[in-house]
Amino acid sequence: TPAALEQLARADRRLPTEQFPVGERLLVVHTGGNDLLLALLLPPLTLLLWLDVLALSGASAGLWSPPARPAHLSFIGLVSRRSAQELRRLLRAAESRGYRLVLVSRLPLSPCIPLAR
Repeated sequence: TPAALEQLARADRRLPTEQFPVGERLLVVHTGGNDLLLALLLPPLTLLLWLDVLALSGASAGLWSPPARPAHLSFIGLVSRRSAQELRRLLRAAESRGYRLVLVSRLPLSPCIPLAR
């Protein structure tokens, strides 16, 4: 996201290169789930989420077979693809700045997280 790119630039400006060479810095990228939450603010994606929930609920209750539509047309598929594109853009920017050590922390989907329930 533009905010992540700006945060990377701000961190670069604050750290003195002579003490912390860019190639030896560890860049930690946390994908915390904001893309997922922000997607819920878009009416078409919210509707798609409800359709997915309805389809999966009916399938698990044995009312009909699981949805046959491609995963890229599901709520999570669309949000995941956009999130992956943004992450790719951020990693390219980090590489162009000289970062070689990168740790990507993904959102843990767990029943403990209200959105995953």
